[in-house]
Amino acid sequence: MQAPGDTPRMRDFGYFRYMVTDHRRTRQGIARRLMEMTLLHAHACGMTQLHCLSTFGSVPFYRAMGFVEMGEMNIELRPGIILPAMFMSRFLT
Repeated sequence: MQAPGDTPRMRDFGYFRYMVTDHRRTRQGIARRLMEMTLLHAHACGMTQLHCLSTFGSVPFYRAMGFVEMGEMNIELRPGIILPAMFMSRFLT
């Protein structure tokens, strides 16, 4: 499994960059259900920890899904375009 930036990582760590819900479908539990399925699938594949980069506005969602803030990061989308983000992590059980 390759982590962001093509850095080799251990197979027991999963990573996703972001999850987006169509703005016409917010507050319907769709993201929660998708995340629950993602967590179950990652665990079934042998992963023990899942990492993500969250926008600051989405931190409460990921926190509610059991993720913990590990630190702020800047994601360079392209030269000169920076997206502030929160690196978050969750152990899978």
